[in-house]
Amino acid sequence: MKKTIIIWCSATFLLVIVGYVSYYQLFPKDPAPLLSAENVQQPDIDRKPELARHDPKPAFSPAEKPEKRKPTRKNPAQDNNRLMETEEQPIEYPKDIKIIREQLYDLGIETVEDIELLNEIVQTGDTDAREFWSEDWRSADDFKAEEDGFKLERNTDGTYKWTPDEVAARSYSFFEAPQSFSYDPDRNEFNWDADYYGKTITNKIKFINEETAVLMIISGQKVTTNIYHKNQPPDEEYILPEEE
Repeated sequence: MKKTIIIWCSATFLLVIVGYVSYYQLFPKDPAPLLSAENVQQPDIDRKPELARHDPKPAFSPAEKPEKRKPTRKNPAQDNNRLMETEEQPIEYPKDIKIIREQLYDLGIETVEDIELLNEIVQTGDTDAREFWSEDWRSADDFKAEEDGFKLERNTDGTYKWTPDEVAARSYSFFEAPQSFSYDPDRNEFNWDADYYGKTITNKIKFINEETAVLMIISGQKVTTNIYHKNQPPDEEYILPEEE
């Protein structure tokens, strides 16, 4: 009996050994790759990090560089109540006659060369100024002892009739009677030339807006400005805030 058991165990052991060997012969495993100096990737210690490349071209080439805005000779926009213009916001025009009057005074128009400065406060844009030639106008200047005025009407011959009131006729030597102005479409203004003892006196009317006009009296190179408001005189004196 013992002999039979020993034989059976030996046969089983041999069978296991044979099966194990046969399995690895049929399904061999790949040997693990050997590490060598050739297979190991060495870090490149000499390699420097690539620097960011900068475009050497400047933001503006000399030909593309924008020109600086040239300032005007005088700037009437000095506080929030004056004419303001910025690159971000549209122009805001004041309507108060007293503010417009201060703008006119700040321009300091005294000679023929200064007349172009008046365009800085003109609000009419592309509107034909002939639409404003009508009704009664009163002085808005704050330095006159008497308040003068005039009436604007259309003549049948296409000219524009200017009729002074009693104060204006008494204040100006060549304004005693009604006069006819002509319209200048290029400058959108009105002109009348008077002969004063052989000297030409040019009178111009430029509308700031539909209710405000400037009368300029030009003698040689000298210019006198007078500001007028349609139908009504200015109210109480407007005092500008003090500049800090």
